[in-house]
Amino acid sequence: MESLLKNLKEHVTCSICLDTYTERKTITCLHTFCCECLERHALTRQKQGFYPCPDCQAQIRIPEGNCFENLPNSFRHNSLLSLLAVQYSGDGNDISCSKCQKKNAEINYCFDCEKFMCPDCANAHEVFRDTLFQRHKVTPVRQFQPTDYEALLKRQSFCTVKYHEKEVTKFFCSECQSCVCQVCIATDHKSHDVVPFAKAADVEKAIIIARTKLLKDKKELCQGVVREFEKTEVELEANITTAKRKVSQTVEEVMGKLRQLEHEAITALEGARVSRVQKLLSGKESIVSLKKQLDQAFKFSNNLAERSSNPDIVQN
Repeated sequence: MESLLKNLKEHVTCSICLDTYTERKTITCLHTFCCECLERHALTRQKQGFYPCPDCQAQIRIPEGNCFENLPNSFRHNSLLSLLAVQYSGDGNDISCSKCQKKNAEINYCFDCEKFMCPDCANAHEVFRDTLFQRHKVTPVRQFQPTDYEALLKRQSFCTVKYHEKEVTKFFCSECQSCVCQVCIATDHKSHDVVPFAKAADVEKAIIIARTKLLKDKKELCQGVVREFEKTEVELEANITTAKRKVSQTVEEVMGKLRQLEHEAITALEGARVSRVQKLLSGKESIVSLKKQLDQAFKFSNNLAERSSNPDIVQN
């Protein structure tokens, strides 16, 4: 409770306009916004009849006829706003008497009647303390303690329909999906299916339990599918790792064979080169030897020619 009182302003602040709620409306994902802020956001962001919740991004259907004012009010936030008004108004100037609607610095609260009372109404209430209001706890707002705020938060909700503000909402209209008072039943909800809060709560509780079980089953199913995906992912990673290793091994083997073939080819080429060089050297030596022989023969032939042309040499 202390934590709630400390951060009460946050609980009654619209996340769209960042100000205190005005005409609070709750959508199906249970988030609450100002009616005007919600309508502006929804009609701006809507696509194919749906708009994203500003808080959780859940897809919410546009109300029929764009009538956002027909969305349900948040009674919890009504109580929190009342609590905020009490907390921020230690002098009681912002709180109206539940009986005469007057504002007074000495406003009181009866925890049994669950109503605020100005001094005059509190005095009238005191007159009947021994008969109608025995043991009723009446406390000035300025003297509230944390336990008093908690009791105030748990008080009954009053009807928000004009002229019904003094009536406690104790019934739920299934057709309109709204909380109503006795006067509402006799006027605007005559032929509607109206049941007490307790019965409506039991019905909704059964629906919520059934839907919770359905969601739990779907959650388990989804978890099973996720586990299968995770298992497949692990197997895929293992297979990819194995395949990479095999590719590396194959490449190494191929590279080894290629290096061996390279060595053999180079060795063969080197052997051919040596053989050819040796043959060339051997041929070169033969040519040089033949050239020497030809030179000698040519020299001898020249000598004979000189002798045959000289008579003196011939006679001698």
